[in-house]
Amino acid sequence: MPYIESGVDSLFLSFKYESNFIAAYDIYFKLFLYIPALVSIGAFPLWPAISKALAENDLKWVSTLKIKSYLIFISISVLTAIIFYLFSESIVYHWAKHNISFDKEMILCMAIFSIGSSLALIQSMFLNGFGLIRQQALFCLKYLFCFLIIKIASLYFLNAHYMILFLAILVWVKVILIELNSKKWINRRLVDGENNA
Repeated sequence: MPYIESGVDSLFLSFKYESNFIAAYDIYFKLFLYIPALVSIGAFPLWPAISKALAENDLKWVSTLKIKSYLIFISISVLTAIIFYLFSESIVYHWAKHNISFDKEMILCMAIFSIGSSLALIQSMFLNGFGLIRQQALFCLKYLFCFLIIKIASLYFLNAHYMILFLAILVWVKVILIELNSKKWINRRLVDGENNA
């Protein structure tokens, strides 16, 4: 999902900005997208573990796992985002073999986005474990539609600073909405499971 949310940025930016700015934006954003990518690798085993625990009707274990997973993966994401933010120019220099400067406020928004995306991935693994893939897909389609409109409008009427700021805000709105909806989705799934038993 983070790649869908940010993958078309270069295309949108190309209508308003020069290639040097777009290249720097892309390089710095890719750096921060490694955070949710690594979280998704680490969190993937949660999906089958939750499915297995639910099959054994061990909701207490799932609840405990959720709290621990949130704490662990958020801590890792925040720590990594802080390190990347503080040393981003040095990391990019060693990565790209060029001095590429970029706006610190925009880099901060990228860091905030990466933390929110990491949390959204953890939420997704838990919802997948409950078999709530369809509900997530429908939610994400609506979210992406609104997201793209806001992104295009912010870039067209304002600038790239606002686009990335709204990107960082919207990922956290998504996290909150998924958390609020997940309780309803999970309760409905558990009731359906009892009725089918």
